[in-house]
Amino acid sequence: MRLPRSRIPQSLWYPPVRILLTNHKLDVRGGSELYLRDLAAALRRRGHHPMAYSPFLGRAAEDVRECAVPVVRDLSLLDDPPDLIHGQHHLPTVEALLHFPGVPAVFFCHGWLPWQEMPPRFSRIVRYVAVDALRRERLITEEGIPPEMVEVVPNFVDLERFRPRPQPLPGRAKRALVFDNHAVPGDGFHHLAVTACEERGIEVESLGVQTGRFLDRPEDILAEYDIVFARGRAAMEAMAVGCAVVMCGAEGLGPMVTRATVEGLAAANFGMAALDHAPRIDLIRDRLDQYDPVDAAAVQVWIRAHAGLEAAVDRIEKVYADVIAGWSGQAAVAASTEAAELAAYLHLVQTLVIPQATREAQGHSELDIGRRVSAARAEIGVLRERLDAALEASTASASLAGKSTGRVESLQADLELLRSSRAVRLQTWLRAHPILAGSYRLLVGGSLPKGDREM
Repeated sequence: MRLPRSRIPQSLWYPPVRILLTNHKLDVRGGSELYLRDLAAALRRRGHHPMAYSPFLGRAAEDVRECAVPVVRDLSLLDDPPDLIHGQHHLPTVEALLHFPGVPAVFFCHGWLPWQEMPPRFSRIVRYVAVDALRRERLITEEGIPPEMVEVVPNFVDLERFRPRPQPLPGRAKRALVFDNHAVPGDGFHHLAVTACEERGIEVESLGVQTGRFLDRPEDILAEYDIVFARGRAAMEAMAVGCAVVMCGAEGLGPMVTRATVEGLAAANFGMAALDHAPRIDLIRDRLDQYDPVDAAAVQVWIRAHAGLEAAVDRIEKVYADVIAGWSGQAAVAASTEAAELAAYLHLVQTLVIPQATREAQGHSELDIGRRVSAARAEIGVLRERLDAALEASTASASLAGKSTGRVESLQADLELLRSSRAVRLQTWLRAHPILAGSYRLLVGGSLPKGDREM
């Protein structure tokens, strides 16, 4: 007797297929890199034959290989064509389309702003998948993809890796974690989060690329923290473990995730659309005051019921099957059509992608300079306070002849310390580089000249 379809594991519904997954880079661990790793591993467990391609390989590629999934940086190494291309990021996606003529593709959009997420327009890309409503809006409104070609498959958490914490949250939060690859210690929202927590006697630690502390297995430590400042995937992982989560990132500050708000925030992928406030110390204090262990436990239950990896792979697997089935009966795309599509794509690369990538590279350089200037300003401020205190002490005691000499010597020692400090050396260096004149004026004067101010 044949079992009803509802009683057959969905992993057995579809025949095994060869799937090529692309990504702009597989060097460092980021959102799309970890997404590819988890998805490829799940597909392999279901009997499929995933493989990954990226021209830039590193630790993230090793993560994929450790899941018994092959990774290549040269498509010519693949003798047999895939049945389907799972495209992430347009450059490697188009490269795979050109290398394997006749193979259909699905393009996955993970980002709202990055130039890598621009969807390519080729006849063989027959479905587009967005991870939330905002990315769907980008595909349809900004890129002109027909709505019927776009599906939303929300992001996911590997529930087997991120297990529930062994003990419930304490009544009063004791430990917090800033969990973000872009958080810079002592700068921006990181500094505000640390300050607000320390005011309440909450110990704070950091995890992320910029902090110098990056773990292969964050699931091993998340249960040690009561509150986690995070966004996107990191926020979902912390919630799945059972931490109270404050939405926070380089783009801004969001709410403390509660049972009343978790569903709406999930629809926004716990990402940029939910970070609707500039980080301020008073707002972060307000989020910390909303800490509620019982409510955080209810959030954990919802996440584990609605955001698991296997449920997401069920939906992705169905997209694959629909695309392959629909494509098998179609006539091949004419070479002249693909040539015209490639010409249009190259035009976009030349007129939009290259200028945007150049601006992004310049922005990263300016951001690094800005951080160095901010750090120097902070250090100079501390040294100036010490110098002012020394001067005040020296002036107050100037009438005491016996003590004045010692005070002046102490002041001279402070001045020598100031002259030899890293901050002042940096200030001197900034003066010697005209390109940083604006940053230097901001450093020493507290404001930009009128012509340099942002409009």
